Amino acid sequence: MAYTATQLRAEVRRILNETTAAFYTDADIDAWIVDAVLDLSVKARCLEGAVDLTLTAGDQNYVLSDTTAIGIEAVLLDGLGLAKVRPRQFGHLNAATAGKPVAYAHFVGQLYFMPIPDTTYLTHVLYWKYSSTYTDLPEEYQLLALMYAVRQGKLKARQYAEAAQLYSWYVQEVQFARDDLQDREPDSKETLRLVDRISYNA
Repeated sequence: MAYTATQLRAEVRRILNETTAAFYTDADIDAWIVDAVLDLSVKARCLEGAVDLTLTAGDQNYVLSDTTAIGIEAVLLDGLGLAKVRPRQFGHLNAATAGKPVAYAHFVGQLYFMPIPDTTYLTHVLYWKYSSTYTDLPEEYQLLALMYAVRQGKLKARQYAEAAQLYSWYVQEVQFARDDLQDREPDSKETLRLVDRISYNA
């Protein structure tokens, strides 16, 4: 079931056994939900984006138009993925000083390309981003936002043991979600290998 922000707040109240605001204010719970969305978007990498980025001759570094980007999954140029390197490798790898980029680095919110573009190129950037807006959160992560907010309520009530248990569960589930839904291991010959055909005698 998908929750609206109002429904999620009500569910937090139900679990905390305070359906009418008293000890837990609506402002408290709404702030905890915002914190949950921000935490999930960063730790689980559950928000993704894509944008075209035009490279120009002589310019090595660029800023994405989406300032919420926190990590790069891939940079595609003419349908091919560029190699990801570290900024300190620039100038030490075997590449021309100017030409068609073959590698990129991401640092302090900027993308750096090597070699430096010698003309105009159009790249397509796939990235992860952060948000504190509840409506940005995918439905499959709403339960985690709920548990995060409940944990914060337990902390406010000084129920530290329960809060610790909830946070331990939350962290484990965030890691499971990232492993299962977001992290993408590259295929290899072994993973694509087909089994030998099996025949059965009639």
